[in-house]
Amino acid sequence: MPSAGAQEQPTPDPSDPSTPPDPTAARTEEYLYRGESRLQACAQLTTGTMTRRLPAPVLRSLKTAWHVDRGATAGLPACQAGTGVLAALGLLAATGTITALFSSGDITERLACCRSS
Repeated sequence: MPSAGAQEQPTPDPSDPSTPPDPTAARTEEYLYRGESRLQACAQLTTGTMTRRLPAPVLRSLKTAWHVDRGATAGLPACQAGTGVLAALGLLAATGTITALFSSGDITERLACCRSS
């Protein structure tokens, strides 16, 4: 019969929010990219490397989004296009207003005229 001190403790579940975090795991991640290994990792990471690696996570994200909610995934590009069109129209309106304001005559007179009306 084993003694009370020799009993095995149950393995904590890391997904359980009441389980305290393992302090050794944080320390290993903290020192993962320190010193020479960090410099080697930075030297290997170029714009070309990132450009080649980028399509895979983007496609994975799109596939996951399509699997979760097809309607929202299809509607998002339409909303983004609509936002772009409305932003362009707003910039055109602002440009037209500024052009009309500065095009002829003294600006202080026109502003005083608009303020009094």
